Parts: sequence; C-alpha cells; structure tokens
Amino acid sequence: MALDTSTAGAVPEVCGRLPGMDPEWLTRQLKMLEEHLAKGEDLIREQRARIEALERLGADTTEAQDFFAILKQAQDDLHERHRAYLARELGRPG
Repeated sequence: MALDTSTAGAVPEVCGRLPGMDPEWLTRQLKMLEEHLAKGEDLIREQRARIEALERLGADTTEAQDFFAILKQAQDDLHERHRAYLARELGRPG
C-alpha cells in the first residue's frame, strides 16, 4: 500500500506566507518538526530491527515491510519536504 504524496508539495503554495508566520513562530515550528523527524527516525530504526528479528525467525514479514515502506515514505516525502519549506521561509538552507 503506497502513501499518496502527490499533493504534499502543494502545502507551501496553498498556505503561502501568512501574516502570523513571523520568524519566531517559524523557528518554533521548525524546531518542533525537527524533533518530530528525530522521533520518526527512531521509529524507522525500531521497525527495521523488528523486521530483521522476524526474518531471523523465518516469519512472513510482508505486512511489516508494507508498514515500514509507508512509514519511511511519510518521513521522507512529507515531513522532510515540510522541514525544507520552513527552513526556506527562514532563509536557511533546506
């Protein structure tokens, strides 16, 4: 099952820069998102370890692999893209 990210890139264009999006707010949002990304990376490592453990036991890992693919795709496509957008709004390298 694939995650549909076809509209993910549209978020910045739809939202644009709103008057309430001052640099302090953007900085807080970026910090929160970076913390979220770090937690997501932890979940990805944990899921990868679970899959490896199941494979060592000879278990069918099809569902675990499917979940892993969705988790990884969400992390890569959606969250990383949002982080790059916030960094760009702050004038930082994305």
